[in-house]
Amino acid sequence: MTPAPSRPRLHALQYLRALAAIAVLIFHAGQASGFQLHLFALGVDLFFVISGFLMVAITDAHSRPGPFLRDRVMRVVPLYWIATLAWVLLRIAAGGPPPDLGHLLGSLLFIPVASRHSGSYHFPVLELGWTLNYEMAFYVAFAVSLFVVARWRLPLLTMLFVMAVTAGQWARPGSAALAFWSGPIILEFLAGAWLARWWRGGWVRRPRLGWALALVGAPLTLKLIMSGAALLPASMHLDLRALSALPAAMVLAGALLIAGGGAMHSRWLSGLGDASYSIYLWHKPAIFVAGLVLARFGMTGASSLATLAIAGLAAGLAGYWLLERPLLIVLRQRRHVAGSPVPASV
Repeated sequence: MTPAPSRPRLHALQYLRALAAIAVLIFHAGQASGFQLHLFALGVDLFFVISGFLMVAITDAHSRPGPFLRDRVMRVVPLYWIATLAWVLLRIAAGGPPPDLGHLLGSLLFIPVASRHSGSYHFPVLELGWTLNYEMAFYVAFAVSLFVVARWRLPLLTMLFVMAVTAGQWARPGSAALAFWSGPIILEFLAGAWLARWWRGGWVRRPRLGWALALVGAPLTLKLIMSGAALLPASMHLDLRALSALPAAMVLAGALLIAGGGAMHSRWLSGLGDASYSIYLWHKPAIFVAGLVLARFGMTGASSLATLAIAGLAAGLAGYWLLERPLLIVLRQRRHVAGSPVPASV
């Protein structure tokens, strides 16, 4: 059988994954240093759009729910469990209380649960794992859609997500998990998924249009959108964070138009993209430890921010080379689309 023609690796996605991970890292380093760098938190929204894009990009008419979901679980779960347990031990060693057993189990199973430590938003034990609670729910929903013929998968997923968000906004479920999973932020996955569908139909390299989309879709634009949306009646109970789906999708579309089929390539940016999941998982523990050290020396301000950011990045890169990469090799996690590797999402 003649192998299917391969697609070039999407280097643009690698670069955006690196950008998103470092943006979240800077946001948390800023929090620990007393800076409220809210715009950098939008790296999470870019991750969600990229994730939606990749799930469509790496599947085809022959994809099946079991192998797809098994692949996602093996890619995401082991490393997250290791990071969560390491975080528990680290906090206990620093004199913090152990987590509730129910809170820990819910965290490991990607289920939002209430606890005395999680606050009103029901963060998992490793707080940044809240995004993975959304990711895993999206993977399950996408796996279910694979039972349907290819052309109806995305319309079905869109209908389900829109219905979930509508019900969540108007019914206000009392269940923490249902309230969490029906949040409008899940629409960001759909934005990326539809973008991938258009991309698979044929994508032309148009750098000028790409730069325009990327610049217009920058986080500053989102800030303006949110400021205007704040004028809406409070009774509408809108989750304004979901508005970031549009500019995040514009940034992704712009990057694809600029890079085309993969003409642009930077080895170090691509390497940061490969390590983005480890950077995301390990930067918070590193910032916590480094913050304890800096507090002893009384370091504050911009120098503290820079030091914590460097510590978080170093921990993420070390986690990738010493743990994630060897683990993926052992688990034989190689992802391909028509014989060509496509980077996995976080």
